[in-house]
Amino acid sequence: MPSRDADPDDLPGCLPPVVRVVTGEVPAEGDWPVLALLASANTPLRAKEICEVTQEAADHRHVETLRMRLNRMVRGEWLAEPSRGLFALADGVRAPDRP
Repeated sequence: MPSRDADPDDLPGCLPPVVRVVTGEVPAEGDWPVLALLASANTPLRAKEICEVTQEAADHRHVETLRMRLNRMVRGEWLAEPSRGLFALADGVRAPDRP
């Protein structure tokens, strides 16, 4: 089961949860909670699982809105979708303290 303690407020200083390794680019601030959760997870997660952890409500409307956001992050190459409906950090994206 993935770690569910990812919280951008727990990050030291103002560091983002992930960066692009090659360029050092940081994600949009609104994407930090999702990226922090996925950086701490041991396996890819589904939109509903992410929604349950990062939001108070995990109803169908919130899950579908998050799924659209996750797909945008896949197109922006912050996330990968290794299997339909499962999301993980993309290659070349990692937490600053992880190899």
